[in-house]
Amino acid sequence: MTSRKHIVIITPGFPANENDTTCIPPLRDFVQLLSAKDDIKISIISIQYPEEKSNYRWRNIDVYSCGGNDAIFPIRFLIWREAVKIFNEINKELKVDIIHSFFLSDINTMMGKEVKESNWYLRFINFNKFKVISLSKPQKELFNRITNSVSSIIPWGLDKNLIPPLTNTERKIDIIGVGSLTSLKNFSSFINIIAKVKYSKPDIRCILIGDGPLKNKLIKQVEDLKLESHITFAGSIPRDKVFEYMMKSKILLHTSTFESFGMVFIEAMYYGLYMISNYVGIAEPSNRWKVCKSENEMVNDILQLLSSNLKHDSVLQYPMENTVESYLNFYSSLD
Repeated sequence: MTSRKHIVIITPGFPANENDTTCIPPLRDFVQLLSAKDDIKISIISIQYPEEKSNYRWRNIDVYSCGGNDAIFPIRFLIWREAVKIFNEINKELKVDIIHSFFLSDINTMMGKEVKESNWYLRFINFNKFKVISLSKPQKELFNRITNSVSSIIPWGLDKNLIPPLTNTERKIDIIGVGSLTSLKNFSSFINIIAKVKYSKPDIRCILIGDGPLKNKLIKQVEDLKLESHITFAGSIPRDKVFEYMMKSKILLHTSTFESFGMVFIEAMYYGLYMISNYVGIAEPSNRWKVCKSENEMVNDILQLLSSNLKHDSVLQYPMENTVESYLNFYSSLD
């Protein structure tokens, strides 16, 4: 690009400060690398989080929080109006060249379950007025069936310079699960699978990382199945701590019923894990990745892997530099 572009990024949430490592880490890493470009100026409007309305600087980037705090209707309309007001003020100060919205503007990147048919907003959107980008082939296929409007696929990336390097640690944890404790992530299935694995491997050791509304229900399920000595709940922990646990684990078991991309997959690959999942996000069968259709398949694959000589080599499938470069080319194509 020959001139400096002003890009406004609209997102449901953004880190409140430097110590906030759990709020959409992939977006944070993307913004940090993109803002390093001399010909890019970034402003961020965050709709729901941080929970209080505020303006602040994050690594020399202007962030405007609407303080939505997951407000319900009709308050949500007021939050949207506030976002429009903020955008007009930003545009008045420095003309905006591109609006890049995350989580369903000029460009919209579909980051989550907004792609699903249950999102009733889709029926009110004229997709001819902006570009839509998906993160994976399954996500594009699903959205195409609904709207026939996805323009391209740009996989999300991992910036290895912003995360701890892989170290040769002893992998004492057999199975790790990472994600919010919600129905979508389907950790009830995770627990059922471990209960079945235990019959053949009575010393199975697992850890579940994450928090959410189903936490108490899942803890009770573990207790009912007498798995307290096999499954540990780590709760919500900083991102770097998650990576430490990954380096101590052998297999990522991901029972989620839907992923638009699955950032946890490329993180797990980078930290040398083998993976077992449903066909979601970027799931693709390989020697390192077992894509299954049932719990019994997952049980069999876990037992097969744990009886094998596993080599935990690091694989960086999608570098964040490639993601940023793809978006820069996409921005340029709008000139």
